[in-house]
Amino acid sequence: MFGFGSLHGGLIFSCLITCFTCVLQISEFKTILNIVNFACEEVRNSCKLKEIMKKILCLGNTLNQGTAMGKLYIHLLKLSKTRASNSKMTLMHYLCKVLATRTPELLKFHLDLVSLEATSKVQLKYLAEKMQAIIKGLEKVKQELAASEDDGPVSEGFREVHCCFTALYSSTFILNICCILQYV
Repeated sequence: MFGFGSLHGGLIFSCLITCFTCVLQISEFKTILNIVNFACEEVRNSCKLKEIMKKILCLGNTLNQGTAMGKLYIHLLKLSKTRASNSKMTLMHYLCKVLATRTPELLKFHLDLVSLEATSKVQLKYLAEKMQAIIKGLEKVKQELAASEDDGPVSEGFREVHCCFTALYSSTFILNICCILQYV
């Protein structure tokens, strides 16, 4: 049996469980963020994808008689909906046909984006829920630390360890959030 003395025995045990849970949640969250970060880096660094985007921009400028300064990414969805006068070929089909004829190596751009499939399975709602759970857990540990201050010297070691825990994991969590926000 654990000897908690005059401390709130349940409080300390609850705090330990919360700390352990937070460590697991932060680890899982970090793994998911790494997957997203890898995919973002692959997209940013893909030379083939950049060339395709340049060709789409050129095509858009040609269609607009050179008046467009750029193409919003939302317009990429319209490539498969914009049809030629004979309505058999879409702009996407035309672009793929031109790429296949002139620069077929660009059509293999997906080989540069190996992390994209794993990232497509990540749901933002799930990430937001995980983030909220971690924040609540860290807040609970802080509250339990504040409650243990009235216990005096008997809970000094407890407070010392858990103050370090909250400082370390709060900053780690914030760094992970900042890391993903740089790509948004």
